[in-house]
Amino acid sequence: MSFPHAAKRLLTGAGIVTATVMALALPAAAHVTIDTAKLYFKALQTYTDHSGKTSVVRWIDMPSGGAEPEHPAPSLTLAKASAPQAAPVVKKSRNGTGTLLGVAGLVAGLLALGIAIAALRRSGRSVGA
Repeated sequence: MSFPHAAKRLLTGAGIVTATVMALALPAAAHVTIDTAKLYFKALQTYTDHSGKTSVVRWIDMPSGGAEPEHPAPSLTLAKASAPQAAPVVKKSRNGTGTLLGVAGLVAGLLALGIAIAALRRSGRSVGA
């Protein structure tokens, strides 16, 4: 089964298919043979205007000839896959600088908190006396 046929079957057989579902379905179907350079997805757009009237725009017109259709179906142009690239090598440093800086920041924060609490208590006693 080619991918365009599978996508059409998904759209017509499942009823309303959201963009999120299609975004999840496309990578899952990556192993399917694709025999076209462009995929078309027929879509219905439902909206309510400022007066409260609900309208439906049918984005289902396929291109024919040279004229652009009034409501063209969304399309996806496919490119040939490039050779897979190796993942970059990340060297992990074990010198402890990050840990040391983290501990120093924690100690400085706790020290500042202690000074702030002491200052609040001191100012509270002098006001009440």
